[in-house]
Amino acid sequence: MSAAASAGDSERALPQAAARAASHLASLQSPNGLWPKLPAGSPYLDVLHALGAWLLGRKDHPLQPPHGEAWARRILARQNPDGGFPLWHGGPSDARYGIETYLALRLAGLPASEPALRALGRMIAEQGGLEHDGAISWTRLLWAGAARGRGGSPGPPEHYYFVGYSRWPAIKRQELVCLAALSIASYLRDAPLVPPSADLPELESELPPPQGADGSFRAGSVTGALIARWARLAPRTLRGPIVFRAYDAMVEEALRWPVLPVALHAAPAVQAAGGRGSHALAHFERVISMLSPESPSSPPRPMDDGIRRAALLLLALAGTDGGGRLESAVQALLKGFRRASSSEPGAPLRAGWALGDLHAQADAETTALALLALHRSGAAASGRSAVVEAAEALVAAQRKDGGWSADDNEPSAPDVTGAVMEALIACGHAADSGAVRRAVQLLEETQHAEAWWRASRGICRLYGTAMALRGLRAAGVDDREAAVLRAGEWIRSIQNADGGWGEDPRSFDEPGFREGPSAPAHTAWALLGLLAGGDPSSESVRRGFAWLAARQREDGGWDAVSPAMPGVVYAPYLMDPIGAAAWPLLALRERLRPSASS
Repeated sequence: MSAAASAGDSERALPQAAARAASHLASLQSPNGLWPKLPAGSPYLDVLHALGAWLLGRKDHPLQPPHGEAWARRILARQNPDGGFPLWHGGPSDARYGIETYLALRLAGLPASEPALRALGRMIAEQGGLEHDGAISWTRLLWAGAARGRGGSPGPPEHYYFVGYSRWPAIKRQELVCLAALSIASYLRDAPLVPPSADLPELESELPPPQGADGSFRAGSVTGALIARWARLAPRTLRGPIVFRAYDAMVEEALRWPVLPVALHAAPAVQAAGGRGSHALAHFERVISMLSPESPSSPPRPMDDGIRRAALLLLALAGTDGGGRLESAVQALLKGFRRASSSEPGAPLRAGWALGDLHAQADAETTALALLALHRSGAAASGRSAVVEAAEALVAAQRKDGGWSADDNEPSAPDVTGAVMEALIACGHAADSGAVRRAVQLLEETQHAEAWWRASRGICRLYGTAMALRGLRAAGVDDREAAVLRAGEWIRSIQNADGGWGEDPRSFDEPGFREGPSAPAHTAWALLGLLAGGDPSSESVRRGFAWLAARQREDGGWDAVSPAMPGVVYAPYLMDPIGAAAWPLLALRERLRPSASS
């Protein structure tokens, strides 16, 4: 079937496409009722895991024989023509992390004469050589002892005494805690951490001389200059108390982010601190063990989102002929319900569902998806006490501006707000209740002049607009209202020529929408938004569903051709193979509902 098939052919293909997708997703379910951890990061996440496991002395690190060569070939398979490596599939080279990639490939056994390594070396030289972006690459190399001919240090840990993590957005906070961990570990060890008998390459002699401007780290403020001078002159008896204050803040912040990069950085710092923080070391070891690859030949997993994924899939599969599979998913979801303990006064929710097993606190978006899934699957009655308690907790967690956020230190997010509105209405809250009316007002006020909403959990404006429109529909906002009409027109205006939709991940960090190649999840978000906005049968909608039907694989899934999730530090955009099928299935089933047809 082609995207240009007739309207009748397109309509007839949709039920079969939905049935195949449901069968495919049901077949992936694990015996425990959940679904496997499949989010994938960039090649650099592989590099970060390999170097971190090597530095920690883990027996399963992939750089050692007989795994090293296969690992290196897997990394090189994603090398860009310019010699660099992307931070997401199909993305441009990101030179910031080329130095560590070069080191890891050498440690894996590749000779310096390897053409791919020579190409990478040239790119590093063009970007300033070994000292490029010293706050990241250079710091880690010095700490590892891989540039033994150079002086310097990772920077004084006192810098991080003044950081104030809560002032920064999520990924920046994760990056800061990683850099603080390296700096503190180096200070506490008073020497580079190099595994015994490590045969490190001589990077100074291997890499071409730098051709670009010097990019090394320098203190950029008067405060930074004073701290650097203090670190050179003050005795350790004076520095120690400040460093350990910075250490305690670093550990507290690191525990908030149970993701692979943070755990790999924080664990050596806790090791270096001796007995201080042994409970944290056990936690970081658990994170590393759960998110490390099952074998050295497999890529690592950046994060644990198992509960959120189960909620999304139960929502997509609800009402299908799943039999015991859906019941096991319901039980797994109910088992994941949690309450905030008295030791968590800052928890954003008193009760609900967290992103995954490794996360300590429930969050609003996962809780909203879980409530929707339980109601849609008819299981809300069996978990009534949890459903009622979670809904009450969502109302109590509403911000003063009327919105909700996935993280208590982040501003209200339209996508999270839309999902919570839909969940509260499903739980029986009236559309004219105070909480819902305030949320509607927030969405009306936060709609961009170009008519989109920005998301915090999806890439980025397509997802935000879809979830905001779903929230407005649930709240009873008329689809002839200006906000809804304008949003629908915006979605239709950015449709690709092939009938699908796509958004470049760089939209997440830029002020405006950046189009990208059509992708299954992105196309599904656009269609969900149009359906929620009262457009079930326009030419744009027909062509969008035709695109999905034409790209569906024989097994019922879709290829994840572009990132669909904002990620974690050093892997900022994640591929989501299961989401690439779950979101299209949700859109297909929404379209096939009797009320959605014209």
